[in-house]
Amino acid sequence: MSMLKRTKYIYPFLAGLALSGCDQNVTATLYTSDIQGMIETHGKSVPVDITIEVLESGIDKQCAKPEGKMIVDAVASVFESASLIGCEDISGSINDRMLIKARTVLDAPASPEVEPGKFLLHFSTFKEDKSHFIVARFNAEAYSALQQQLQKMNMMARPKFEDASMTITIENDMREPAAIYTSTGLFVDGVPADQNVEAKLASRQKMTIKLGDVKQSFLGKNGWAGIANIGHSPSSN
Repeated sequence: MSMLKRTKYIYPFLAGLALSGCDQNVTATLYTSDIQGMIETHGKSVPVDITIEVLESGIDKQCAKPEGKMIVDAVASVFESASLIGCEDISGSINDRMLIKARTVLDAPASPEVEPGKFLLHFSTFKEDKSHFIVARFNAEAYSALQQQLQKMNMMARPKFEDASMTITIENDMREPAAIYTSTGLFVDGVPADQNVEAKLASRQKMTIKLGDVKQSFLGKNGWAGIANIGHSPSSN
């Protein structure tokens, strides 16, 4: 086999192998001004950048190679766009890190019916009595398409949604305080919460919410998962 043909098959093999059993951590930041503004603009969407952290031994060596671009291109096909942030080895760990930035949206559908949307993952907000309900939405067909693309690189590439973790930071970028009521089955600022957590975010304050295993499984099975309700409270309270 010529070197050209050998390279043609080796690159996809390495790209697929890099994601054969990796951990994937997804993080996103939602802003209270966007959440409130979505309702007021009657359904227009706003972009949300998410970071995808892929942890796998040796993946830091893929960034400058064609297989790294193959992975990013596969991710880009199920989001609005995607780009490589970089790769690094993690001191003291058997895993190395690849970071990918992908763009999705926050929208405000007219109907609360669960619809997967065109991206693998996006966020929605709905107006409730005195608050805005935030949900994460998952597109199983898009995830299957991503798996198929990776398996074309190599049959060993079988990333699983249940091996992923999702963390959402809610930042109050408005001047007035914002009341927040989390859903159940979450880690709130690193603490497991089996009940609703009520808090008030001051201006510029953040709350970090990570989906627990049950919530993550619910999202994968049903295509949506509740995150929190956001409501504004007067500064005097």
